[in-house]
Amino acid sequence: MVTIGAALWMRTLLREQLRERERAELGVQLARAELHALRSQLHPHFLFNTLNTIAILIRERETEVSARLVTQLGDVLRHVLRGSRTDVTTLEDELALVSTYLEIEQVRFGDRLTVHWSIATEARSAEVPSLVLQPLVENALRHGIAQRTDAGVVEVGARRDQEELVLWIVDNGPGPAIRPARASDSGVGLINTRERLARLYPGRSSLALQLLTHGTRAEVRLPFRTAIPA
Repeated sequence: MVTIGAALWMRTLLREQLRERERAELGVQLARAELHALRSQLHPHFLFNTLNTIAILIRERETEVSARLVTQLGDVLRHVLRGSRTDVTTLEDELALVSTYLEIEQVRFGDRLTVHWSIATEARSAEVPSLVLQPLVENALRHGIAQRTDAGVVEVGARRDQEELVLWIVDNGPGPAIRPARASDSGVGLINTRERLARLYPGRSSLALQLLTHGTRAEVRLPFRTAIPA
């Protein structure tokens, strides 16, 4: 009886160890999935540039600004990871992420970056895909504002057009003659955004880049839906 009991106990112990191993492996897989989602939405240059800016501020004893940047960076990362688990959110919530993201970038760009907001009141409660605007803003900064030697402007806009919600990001970066390759729209963030739009709103959404004389306009169109409160 003792031998049988010991065998049963050993079997139970091995089963529990197997379950613990499976849970640990699942945790690793989830962490990798979150990291992949983070990499696919945030360009590594943003993280490196932000951390470098924080390091410089710390060396210059700008502790208040550097502490604020650390907090804001944490907010952005939480938004991105949370957005990787949900398909949709409110435009208001998406704008909060973009606002924090731009506040970080304004510390780095300084007087070289001015942000204009053109958000219709009725659009704020609309349902939008999570992380739909941030990649477009990042694209405008990297390919537009960062290419200028003088002050640049980014406009973030949203309005209702009958049964559609229209979102746009406009920058006044260099003209198409200087950067014709941008018209190919081959950035990872833009590709991911277009694929997600097609999955969520098949045949009823679009993401278009328009090269302007001085700058670029990225425009998203999708069905207008009022977000259901959580």
